[in-house]
Amino acid sequence: VTSSDASGISEIKIYLDQTPLDGISNYINIATCSNTQTCSSTSLYSQGTYNYYATAKDTLGNVATDPTSGTKSFTVSAPVCTPGSVQSGTTCNVCNTQGTGYTQDNSKCSSGQTCNTAGQCVISTPSNLWVSAYLTSWDFNVPGTSANWGSYTADEIDWDAFTHLIFFATGLNADGTCCNVGGSGANWQDIRLRTIVAAAHAHGKPVLFSVGGSTSAAHATILPNAALRTTSINSLVNFMNLYKFDGIDLDFEGGSGWGQYLPVYTQELRAKLNQQNAYYDTSKKPLIAVAINGNYNYRAQSAQYIDQINMMSYDLMGTWHGELWHNNAAENVKNADGTCATIDKAEGNANSCLATIETRMNAALSAGIPRNKLGGGIDFNGYLWQGGVRQDGTNGVFNPRERWSTAPTGRSVNANCGIGGYVESRYYNLYKCYISLYPSNIKWDSLSSTSYMSFDNAGTTNDLFITYQDAASVRNAVKMIKKNNLGGMILWEIGGGYLPSSYPNRDELLQAVKQEVNSL
Repeated sequence: VTSSDASGISEIKIYLDQTPLDGISNYINIATCSNTQTCSSTSLYSQGTYNYYATAKDTLGNVATDPTSGTKSFTVSAPVCTPGSVQSGTTCNVCNTQGTGYTQDNSKCSSGQTCNTAGQCVISTPSNLWVSAYLTSWDFNVPGTSANWGSYTADEIDWDAFTHLIFFATGLNADGTCCNVGGSGANWQDIRLRTIVAAAHAHGKPVLFSVGGSTSAAHATILPNAALRTTSINSLVNFMNLYKFDGIDLDFEGGSGWGQYLPVYTQELRAKLNQQNAYYDTSKKPLIAVAINGNYNYRAQSAQYIDQINMMSYDLMGTWHGELWHNNAAENVKNADGTCATIDKAEGNANSCLATIETRMNAALSAGIPRNKLGGGIDFNGYLWQGGVRQDGTNGVFNPRERWSTAPTGRSVNANCGIGGYVESRYYNLYKCYISLYPSNIKWDSLSSTSYMSFDNAGTTNDLFITYQDAASVRNAVKMIKKNNLGGMILWEIGGGYLPSSYPNRDELLQAVKQEVNSL
């Protein structure tokens, strides 16, 4: 209560009806304050509405009442929570001192961690290390719409586990236009595009769209043609603005006949993008990322216009090696002088080092790609290799570095555990059909710090070698990227690593990246 008078206030008294529910007024003096203009009382009360009034006496003895007639009131409600308690299902949402709700409390987290909006303790990804996660359009499920299929909904994505999202993928048309949006039933459809952008921005993340891919070839004729370059750049930027994406990922694979035009193409695209700001953060410019699997020289010449140059340093097992090898091993075994040890030289490939993230990195750096713009690639998919005969003819091939006289056949496994032709196998299919069912066949290559599965079946025809990344292998790959001070990494692709709801640790690969990126 506050009062004032020209002659001064000598006394303020507050009277409260202590029994608000009995219908009988029972006012008692709960506070008396002398020689002050303010007076207050603090106490605990049961639920209900309470009436009160106050009197003030000046130094001349005059008394006034507030209100001049009747009373004022306040209501006591039941607390939402117990002050200081942690909200169920969270680790750091704590009830405030008034008991009116929960707030994020970083003191509940370990050193170096913060409390995120979901009430979980996380370590923020360092600002100088990007983690760009690919999400394929066909894996993005928008429930209750024409896009209600796929492994991931927006609410299931751990948005704290990466810095950028890349939505995959659209393509260029022969006339330079791009980004055809399909109708109901299409992978690349309007509701998916609008939903993923809105979700990313709601979590403060930049979201790029990817154009190209291994089956796209229009760029090979567009880039050498100045008019088609202009058409394609205008079309890409218009599409970006239509859906409010924050940049463009150029997945132009190969390089023969068009690679030399990439520097001018990226220069023209950068000039166009610099005329506007990004949508997720208007203090920034839209981003350009490129995915590369060779032809590093042209990317090096374009580096000044590109924000991320990301290596597709996976799909590294092939018959060109002449021996079984891992899909996405991080490093090679090395001699004391840093050269590749004999055990990790591919006899079938001119005794070059077996391909790893490290060998791709060295090639990219040697071509002149700046280290701080180079990203390593981590794969959430794997491959099956079946059959084959060892070089000495004694058995099949089912372990890394085993050389053959008859090559194995690349295969894949589908969601029904059927064996198909040579294409990458999603981690969730490998987990369902092999990893969870045959734990004794899981092996660890201690030389490469990489997991694999090995099946020595009767004869050689049905022997199997399965190369894939598990949480331990993923953490090792992240360590290698950090150790070499690269700019960041791409994850191909997070939907493939998300297990069905019937399995525990559904997001174990993405969580392994998150934990290792943020480890000290």
